[in-house]
Amino acid sequence: ITILSKNTAVTYKGIKINIVDTPGHADFGGEVERVLKMVDAALLLVDASEGPLPQTRFVLSKALEAGLEILVCINKIDRPDARIAEVVDEVYDLFIDLDADEEQLEFPIVYACAKEGTCSLDPEVPGKDLDPLFNVILEHVPEPPGDPEAVPRVRVDEPTIGMAIYANTSPYSGLDGKYVTARQIRERLEKELLTNVAMRLEDGGAAECMMLFGRGELQLAILVEQMRREGFEMSLGKPQVVIRTVDGERCEPWEQVLLDFPEEFMGPVTEKLAARKGQMQEMRPPSGGRARVLYRIPSRGLIGFRGEYLNDTRGLGILNTLFDGFHPVAGEILFRRNGSIVADRTGSTTAYALFNLQPRGKMFVGSGVDVYEGMIVGECNRENDINVDATRAKQLTNFRSSGADEKTVLAPPIQLTLEKAIEFIGEDEMVEVTPGYIRMRKIILDGSKRSVVRREKKKKDRG
Repeated sequence: ITILSKNTAVTYKGIKINIVDTPGHADFGGEVERVLKMVDAALLLVDASEGPLPQTRFVLSKALEAGLEILVCINKIDRPDARIAEVVDEVYDLFIDLDADEEQLEFPIVYACAKEGTCSLDPEVPGKDLDPLFNVILEHVPEPPGDPEAVPRVRVDEPTIGMAIYANTSPYSGLDGKYVTARQIRERLEKELLTNVAMRLEDGGAAECMMLFGRGELQLAILVEQMRREGFEMSLGKPQVVIRTVDGERCEPWEQVLLDFPEEFMGPVTEKLAARKGQMQEMRPPSGGRARVLYRIPSRGLIGFRGEYLNDTRGLGILNTLFDGFHPVAGEILFRRNGSIVADRTGSTTAYALFNLQPRGKMFVGSGVDVYEGMIVGECNRENDINVDATRAKQLTNFRSSGADEKTVLAPPIQLTLEKAIEFIGEDEMVEVTPGYIRMRKIILDGSKRSVVRREKKKKDRG
């Protein structure tokens, strides 16, 4: 049963009564009509002193037009200036002015004191509770005309991107977090699924591996960041899109992307979208110095794009996405051209070692950072990975070298965020997440074993 009053709900004698408040001004006419289509009766609440107000007339007229059963409640009968009999006459006059029919004029009246939580059917008899009001509602409000059948379930968009989650197996696991086992991670993810209907959890096919699916890498990253702050440790694989077979053809999720940015950045933005297999659907002429373009792009093309887009537009760009369904796979997208600089031993980094590694690429760590074999410490300038000793110290001798007076000046390392790390890693890499650290590493930590795997892969590709 639904009536018009405040936004709340009560249960009386096992029957739930939904109470909806409607705006009482003509500016909100559309909203009133929308609400009236959802209700079964109207409870007209009138102040015992002020009587019907202009907004009361507007809302009542809409309720009468909708053919609703009208119930009247004269409230605040305890006010010293209450004029109950006159207000009742004013309510009848209002109904007549609004062309109410004979049935609508026979409305029941309840006299209430909401402050004390009491009401009665006679203004001269004090009320004890609100039972008279609820009984009037049950007596006059028609039963629902439903057919005992369930309303069709709301369909939630399917997840489009998945990410493998493992228990942390690095040499530094367990030193920082409170929850480190795969069982604890799984329990936390299953708890999240109870309220986050856009996510799905499946077994990853390997021991202690889970596949978490969501509507984008940002949604997954937000959950991982929340778990990290709760004290969890874990390792994350590279995000992968969900592939489906539709009519015998491999299909991937696509998105519609609406971008709004200053027009001077049109070149870099369109160039990056084209490289990610984006297809321009619409471009509006610049207005006020800003351009607005609509693209259709594979979901995997958006992995890592948001950060680049904000950098390219100097933080002035706006990006909105909408799922566009599953369509044929767009082909290969090159996300990263450079290899990784990988530590080949465990220890603490030194300024001397990092200074000599700077010509090789950009570093992710500074001096005095604990590293281990297989940990990624930088991005290489070339396409291939290189193994380096980031812990090497300067040898001390009694001889003065020609470069002894050179200062060791280190460029500031790139500050890794969870989103940047997830976007950077390749197929053979992982992100190690702990409450205090975000590290990137190779899946296979041993450098010699990685070389064997790489050679076998090359042989397989050749023949």
